[in-house]
Amino acid sequence: MNELLKKLQGGDRRSIGNANQVVNDVLDDPTLFGVLFDGMLSDDPLIRMRAADAAEKITVRHPEYLQPYKDRLWRAAKIDQQEVQWHVAQMLPRPELDAEGRRAAVETLL
Repeated sequence: MNELLKKLQGGDRRSIGNANQVVNDVLDDPTLFGVLFDGMLSDDPLIRMRAADAAEKITVRHPEYLQPYKDRLWRAAKIDQQEVQWHVAQMLPRPELDAEGRRAAVETLL
């Protein structure tokens, strides 16, 4: 497992753990955003929720980081974990979407 995602392990769902440290790591090295995005699709529910939290915080400042992952964002939106869904709902409008993508975003949010 990647060192970045290891920082998101452990504890329980009431804590964001080291998500804010991961935010800073990715802001310092944007090439790590792909690793973080993969964490949202992890088998580990703690990594998923904390990766989604960190990605949401990062993309407030840098929505362009989501652009290469906009198609995979739909996959994250379908994860049956409320913490991930909350963060993905906030990220859905950030990448540039065509008309079909906007319709899909609205359907996903509803």
